[in-house]
Amino acid sequence: MSALLVACLATIVCVHGARPVLLEDVVADRFEAESLLHTDNDINDLQHQKAIEEVINSLINFSHDALQRRVALGVYGAYPPAYPAPGYPSPPSNPPPRWPDGVIIQNPPPPSPPAGASPPPSPMPSPPATPQPSPPTPPTAPAPPSPKPSRPPRPPAPPPFDGTWLSYEDMPGMGSYTEGLETYADRNETGLDVAWAWDRDFREARDPRNPLNLVFWTKRITCPPNNRCRACPRAWHVEANKTVLPIYFQEPQQIGKISIKQIRNPGLLTIQLLPWPAVPIPGLPTLAPSDEIGITVFQQLIDDSQCGQTINITLPLNISGLDTPIRPGFNQTVLPPKARRTAIGGILISMKPQTTLNSGIPVGERRTVVEGVRFEGRVLYPRRPRRYDDYKTGSNASW
Repeated sequence: MSALLVACLATIVCVHGARPVLLEDVVADRFEAESLLHTDNDINDLQHQKAIEEVINSLINFSHDALQRRVALGVYGAYPPAYPAPGYPSPPSNPPPRWPDGVIIQNPPPPSPPAGASPPPSPMPSPPATPQPSPPTPPTAPAPPSPKPSRPPRPPAPPPFDGTWLSYEDMPGMGSYTEGLETYADRNETGLDVAWAWDRDFREARDPRNPLNLVFWTKRITCPPNNRCRACPRAWHVEANKTVLPIYFQEPQQIGKISIKQIRNPGLLTIQLLPWPAVPIPGLPTLAPSDEIGITVFQQLIDDSQCGQTINITLPLNISGLDTPIRPGFNQTVLPPKARRTAIGGILISMKPQTTLNSGIPVGERRTVVEGVRFEGRVLYPRRPRRYDDYKTGSNASW
């Protein structure tokens, strides 16, 4: 009996010594121990069976108490806490049993390493991590250039010049004499030559107060704008007996407006047109001049304008010819028939002789002073179109 009991206890200890004693395991061991006891032929009486049951019950109580203490102390580590399986009533709490003398239950010691065996090598330290080079920073894309300020649209280019005509405004005449005439018929008897604005000796021929001041294209100094009823050396001072003055053009013109400014003693009487060509033209030796005087476009008996006032004479289209189509294929020597009837080579100005009853007034203060004569129109088949750059307003378009 004692030997068999010790064998049962040893079996239970060996089975549960290496891990916590579970209630389910103890119950299973109980049935295993009972099966072993019933196979022994030496134990059949009820007394021995009762003693075995008491031992098993004591083991169950011990296992249950040990289980509660282990849960309270947290000795299970990775094992989850075991709770009594449902359906099994908790046994009554009894004082721990007293084991027979000489019986000691303990966990088996851990196995000792074999003799001569070297201790396990310590793990090799992991090599230090090699720092990975950071990827190169991609180059920053350059900022797009700021858009340039847009330029204003260019005006449409004028049609190419085909050499037929150029329009202008505020243009002076091109040539005249160094002094006025008594009559236009006297021009051939006086022996005066026409002085053109582009002649080499034009500046020598132009004197203060003579008529060439009216055709002075490169005049840098003009009469003061507020110069009213006063003399000016850069103007034409009309002499009492030389009140007729022609102003010529070196190329055929169609005139739409004539403007005359008088700054003292206004005395304009008439303006007449001179057909093309009015005088011999440099560069056109085969072109014979006309001796005729054309249409009178302005006439008055008394000039009642004020000092410094400009008289504007507008010519109708049937006289100016500005609505006449100018076709290519012609030139200044041979003009189209319709243009030939309206093309002019100059104008003829007639002024009133200034007299006074008061002999105490100086003669110079009685004279009419003309500051300028300007034209608006177009030139036909210009040979030197650059001359009109300062006054040009258009070309190759209907008026």
